[in-house]
Amino acid sequence: MTKPLILAIEPDRAQGAQLASIARRLGAELVLKESAPDAIELLEGPLPDLILIPALLSLRDDLALTARLRELGEAGDHIQTLNTPILETAEPASSGGMLAALRRDRPRAAGPTACDADTFAGQMEIYLERAVARRGSPALPGPEPPAPEPPAPEPPPALVTEAPPAQPDDTPVAPEAPPLSASDHDPEEADAVVMCDVSDWSCFDPAESRFVALLAKLDEITARES
Repeated sequence: MTKPLILAIEPDRAQGAQLASIARRLGAELVLKESAPDAIELLEGPLPDLILIPALLSLRDDLALTARLRELGEAGDHIQTLNTPILETAEPASSGGMLAALRRDRPRAAGPTACDADTFAGQMEIYLERAVARRGSPALPGPEPPAPEPPAPEPPPALVTEAPPAQPDDTPVAPEAPPLSASDHDPEEADAVVMCDVSDWSCFDPAESRFVALLAKLDEITARES
């Protein structure tokens, strides 16, 4: 990237020296011209980023410089202008003697307060940055944005386990035995049943087939006697 270019119209050498010192601090290149016509001629070549104009520039020179900047059109849109104040200078060390005493006693003429060189350097830096940004200089690359994190994988769908169908019970069920009639019993067994002590009915279970057979046998005997 080329250095920013500053064009200063400054007839005063002390002021010019201070402007050159400020330009070096800002890392810019400075071109000094003592008059406005000389500065206008310079606008035929590489265009500056900042033009420093003295506060006491004549109206005619000011109009001529403004007209030239308008002629540049879009090529000069980035150019910034700034009025140069009276900068503070370090007072030279006074020599001793009567002449120095007379100078200290002489009242000083009232005048504008000088501007601090560091303060004006800050203003120049702001205008230079604005000019560089407007002429489309590539900006310094910033830190790369972090790469987006990959999306988290979706969990697999839950497996729905179906209960197995109920299996039919293959265990064979014994058929219920039909009630036995008196004729189905062995005659000897029937007689044994008849000879049982019938006075104790607690020994008979109504649910047993033997009791049913006994009742049938009793009915048969009653039918014969009648």
